[in-house]
Amino acid sequence: MAGATYPRPQGGGNHGTHLRSGRVLAKGDGGSFRASGGYDGANHSTGVNVMKLARRTALLSMMAVALSGCAGMGLENVLQAPTFQVDQSQQAHLRLLGPSAQNPIGGAAVRLYARVGNPNPVGLTLTRLVGQLRLQGTNAARIDFPLGVPLQANGETVVPIDIAIDFNDIPGLANVARNALTGQPVAYSLNGTVGVDAGLLGQPTFGPLDLLEGNLRVTR
Repeated sequence: MAGATYPRPQGGGNHGTHLRSGRVLAKGDGGSFRASGGYDGANHSTGVNVMKLARRTALLSMMAVALSGCAGMGLENVLQAPTFQVDQSQQAHLRLLGPSAQNPIGGAAVRLYARVGNPNPVGLTLTRLVGQLRLQGTNAARIDFPLGVPLQANGETVVPIDIAIDFNDIPGLANVARNALTGQPVAYSLNGTVGVDAGLLGQPTFGPLDLLEGNLRVTR
């Protein structure tokens, strides 16, 4: 019904506009359109509006029922968690930082590249990542990132993750630094919990999850 429109005639001529059925309307009193069959533009417009309102009300009712059902099941059972994979097109790396007043024995800057996928048929926003970075099997840094990365439905995007490490806070990483100085790769793993914004479906969290694992190339 929404596809049939009946525009008013242009100018002051005596000819009207064709309906979708091809019938010609003549201009009658009061600016309405009438044709054989009793078409009345004002009454028809009112009927269209009533039907649109009824359809909109029915749609909102269906959405409310669906959302209440999702809430009862738990969003984690309705939506799938975003997937994390190492982006093979870019090399994760660790850059050694020399001693400073703040870091007497130095530190490191780590950059990871995560290919994040959305397996759901609706778009999401990746809002938060909370977790733990481990180097050579040793806890190296606690991460808590507020994010705002849009994830298209059934799509994926590459997200760079920058992490600062202070060797002074974690003496056990001195061995990592020594190994890095020899140019050997440094093994890493990242696990944690991710939060998403699903619009009307809410803001579920997923995890803890094993997110990324690989080797860091050492740079200076």
